[in-house]
Amino acid sequence: MALEFGEEFSVVRFYGDKSKADKVYEGCEPLTPDDIAEVVVFSATRRENVVVADTLIFPNHQASALIMHKKT
Repeated sequence: MALEFGEEFSVVRFYGDKSKADKVYEGCEPLTPDDIAEVVVFSATRRENVVVADTLIFPNHQASALIMHKKT
C-alpha cells in the first residue's frame, strides 16, 4: 500500500503566501489523520481476494479540486 498525499496547492498557487492560501480553505472542515487512518485500516483488512486498487478521499464539502462548499 502506498500513500500519496496532495501538495499544498494553494501555497504553490499564491507563490508561498500562506495567508492568501489559508483564505482558500476558510469555512471548510479539513480531513483529520483519523479520517485517513480509517480508510487505511479498511483497505488493509480486506480478505485476500479483494484488491483496493485506488482510493481518492475528499472532505464532504469538496466536490473536486476546484469546487468547494464553504460554511458561512
